[in-house]
Amino acid sequence: MVFQGKKEDFLYNVVNKQAFVYLLADHLTQSGCCVKHSKVDADLVIVQNAIATAHKTRTKSTIVVASDTDILIVLYWHMTPETPSIYFSPDPRQGSKRAPRCWNMEIMRAMLGSEICDKILFVNGILGCDTMSSLYGVGKKIDLKLIHTNNVFLEQA
Repeated sequence: MVFQGKKEDFLYNVVNKQAFVYLLADHLTQSGCCVKHSKVDADLVIVQNAIATAHKTRTKSTIVVASDTDILIVLYWHMTPETPSIYFSPDPRQGSKRAPRCWNMEIMRAMLGSEICDKILFVNGILGCDTMSSLYGVGKKIDLKLIHTNNVFLEQA
């Protein structure tokens, strides 16, 4: 059956959304893709699978494409120096004329430094993430560089 309406209206209905997820998962599985369902926020499952895939396919690079910055944050925190090459590419915005970006997570972790990466989940929680509201008056617009430079939040983490 073809839905005649806005996709937002269709997906607003929880039953419709779940049915669509299962339908999409079935099609992806039939096409040879590995599909995993998550009962809660999928960010951690995505990162865990990316790291596991990187370890399994050491000769190939693993690329995580996502529009959710929380996935990037969780990648920073969960990666170790032993993690094989993982790249993060923000999902390109519709109609964007910019070339797609792709960051080597190993290089990005080195640039941020271990102090930031060890405390990045705490900082992300303070700034606000999918599963946690930010403190009043504190938002994601606070620059990570400012936090690092002034040691705001980091000494308490």
